[in-house]
Amino acid sequence: MTETVIPTHDAAGLPHALEDVEELIKRISTRLFVCLDYDGTLTPIVPNPSDANLGETTRSVIRGISSLCPVAIVSGRDLSDLRARVGLSGLYYAGSHGFEIQAPSGKQFDVEEAWGFYPLLEAAEVSLRKSLTAVPGAQVERKKFALAVHYRNVQEGFVESVRQAVDSVSRDHPGLRVSQGKMVYDFKAKIDWNKGKAVRKIQRAIDGDGPASFPLYIGDDTTDEDAFSEIQADGLGVIVRDEDPGDTSASYALDTPDEVRRFLKRLAELKGEKEEDVSK
Repeated sequence: MTETVIPTHDAAGLPHALEDVEELIKRISTRLFVCLDYDGTLTPIVPNPSDANLGETTRSVIRGISSLCPVAIVSGRDLSDLRARVGLSGLYYAGSHGFEIQAPSGKQFDVEEAWGFYPLLEAAEVSLRKSLTAVPGAQVERKKFALAVHYRNVQEGFVESVRQAVDSVSRDHPGLRVSQGKMVYDFKAKIDWNKGKAVRKIQRAIDGDGPASFPLYIGDDTTDEDAFSEIQADGLGVIVRDEDPGDTSASYALDTPDEVRRFLKRLAELKGEKEEDVSK
């Protein structure tokens, strides 16, 4: 069975973050902390995940805002893959849905408890590859602390076969949690950890003994809902919605990765102006 996150807002009716960015920056009275998903947020969703490359313009915008506030890239991708694709120093990186984190200093944190589920993930990978051999277009992607089954390239008549294979492997490996995203099933260790928990851990490292920062999280998929829920009371969630977005725990919306880039660029401009005014 897949895990369920209970959202609270109709994404289609959310205010547009680009239109309200001036008001948003006024709400932030402490240090801003920006968190960004990768696929579907910084890059468009593509048929083959290995083809999701970050554009130079977006990379430049991330570099610019990271000079003004702490930035974390939080993704289901492996940490090493994520770092290579973003290619920027000075950021926090959280891979495998937050199960592996690296600070700008290079210090790395892995959720220790997740190592106990490594054999389960290996066994589930073997079973899934065997079950999906006859399903054209199905992709099984192994990560350090997660396992993804992509079915974006699977013809409609075979999608049910993917679901049945996922359900069967899930029943055989009850120590793993399964969540469904955009044309993907994600297997992770069934422990109390997710992208939201990872964001909080990074935030604590950033804040230290000082005042709490203001977390702003931008993401597009179901695994990002954990982060939206986590920061609802003291931060801001922005969903990158698709044509049929459903419900979400985010408070604002954008519609494309290009709008994410434009939002971050404008956010950096306004934040820079605000800091100049304070220093006068």
